[in-house]
Amino acid sequence: TGETKKQRCRFDGCIKTFARPEHLKRHENTHSKEKPFACAVPKCDRAFSRNDNRKAHYETH
Repeated sequence: TGETKKQRCRFDGCIKTFARPEHLKRHENTHSKEKPFACAVPKCDRAFSRNDNRKAHYETH
């Protein structure tokens, strides 16, 4: 039995819901223009709104 999804994204036009508040917060950060997680590889200019996405990108080098 799964949890009921009670946490709704507050961004206009987004209909995603989440069972856990931390997952909602992580998702809502993807709507932001901020990308605080930069790739550490020299001369790579990629940056990400989520650290897990930065880590996945790093594995491509």
